[in-house]
Amino acid sequence: MVRDDVRLINLVSDWKAWLRVERPDYSLTYLHLESILLKSMEGDTAGYLDDEGRNIRENLPSSEWIEAWISVLNASGEGDTREALTCMQRTNPAIIPRNHRVEEALDQMVRQGRRDLWEQMLLAFQRPYERNTVNRTLNQAPPWGDAGYCTYCGT
Repeated sequence: MVRDDVRLINLVSDWKAWLRVERPDYSLTYLHLESILLKSMEGDTAGYLDDEGRNIRENLPSSEWIEAWISVLNASGEGDTREALTCMQRTNPAIIPRNHRVEEALDQMVRQGRRDLWEQMLLAFQRPYERNTVNRTLNQAPPWGDAGYCTYCGT
């Protein structure tokens, strides 16, 4: 086993341990990881901010872990790094049906007779892997978190 294989195994092990302990929002976590990889491929090593100017590194393991992960990918070659990014974009949806957004859209329809958010969501869910501003906005977790959120339809 080569040194990079050992590093990769350790990185994956650390990643899984971090996920177990922190229990982050998986959808956003993988999108943040993808964003950091894309920025590093573009040579932007300092610009780890989302569209609202928040530091996305705060939602990921340590800076050392991120740098080691990018280093392992870079050591494997440009093609492998590009392939990793493509794989992430192909398998990690840019939007998922967030309970608070679905509830907001339903409330607008029932209480206000407005269908704009509902229609926007329907269009977005037809292309869940598309990276765009609408999907990023609709995919944001509620600011208060959704732990303990209760639905009554089995979702």
